[in-house]
Amino acid sequence: DDPKRNTMTLIVTGLRLLLAKAVAVNVMMTIKAFLI
Repeated sequence: DDPKRNTMTLIVTGLRLLLAKAVAVNVMMTIKAFLI
């Protein structure tokens, strides 16, 4: 396996996780705002 490609895959996966987390937080904040 190509180490460089593995690193790229790790970075992309990390970015996707960060994005998913940000979206989840935004949804939670929106729901909280509507409930208040």
